[in-house]
Amino acid sequence: MGPAQEHLKSLSDSREKRAKSDVLDGSGLAFSHVLDLRKAFQSDPHVAQQRLSEYYAPYSLAFADEAERSSLPRLHQSLLNPSSTLQVFAFMLGDGIAGGAHFKILRVGELTLSALEYVWVSPESRGRNLGRAICDTLDSFLSARGSICTVAEFHDPSLSSPESIEADAQAGITSKGRLQFWKKMGYQALDVPYICPPVVGQSVWNMDSLLGVKVLDEYRFQALATGPGYISVVRAYWDTFNSTYGSCQDYRRLVEQTEGLDRVELIPLDSPRRRKQHLS
Repeated sequence: MGPAQEHLKSLSDSREKRAKSDVLDGSGLAFSHVLDLRKAFQSDPHVAQQRLSEYYAPYSLAFADEAERSSLPRLHQSLLNPSSTLQVFAFMLGDGIAGGAHFKILRVGELTLSALEYVWVSPESRGRNLGRAICDTLDSFLSARGSICTVAEFHDPSLSSPESIEADAQAGITSKGRLQFWKKMGYQALDVPYICPPVVGQSVWNMDSLLGVKVLDEYRFQALATGPGYISVVRAYWDTFNSTYGSCQDYRRLVEQTEGLDRVELIPLDSPRRRKQHLS
């Protein structure tokens, strides 16, 4: 084997090793490395459990409302469940966890897309542009796996209750502030109604949300930019929570309002939707 072939084999072996590892490369000086907690449980469950506990403390501070975050046992169970699509990445600064992200890989027919559930940065690690570094890492990771877009739920400030606005303010960031951050990250709003299924242990659907999207593949995204395509994305996302929505009256109204659209428009994330939910 000549020097060129040896070099190519070395590169191939290195890529294969990284693909099997539970650690991703860092991004410049923003963080030292990224720990894939699902893979970590496969390689060393004892250490992974310790890391998950370390991860959960700052995560629970970032999402102080219990209704807005997963419990530690539920996170643990999801990461051990091979049928779950949940991924949890811990972004490390040295030996400490500086931030994190939860996301899911979805399939809609022959298309792959992703759903972003949480991104957070610990208070002591803010001011280092880590939020953008996390988003950039996720974009690269998901694009490499064929995802055409990433969807995410956001509170719509124009529909939020005074109680919800106050809870956001106490957590240190407003709904408008969150939208401004995600707008900078390249997310846009889908100009259609959206409702959230009840969280675990509750029965009330959330009516004050919108669905945002970051397009990673403009050409293939067009297959989803219609009413039926939008509804198929909603179904794929809700199915990851085992949501029962077929008999839900609000869901049927959502379908009626959107399924016949020839095109779903993308608008700035902080712009008022022309097609808000009028479900009552």
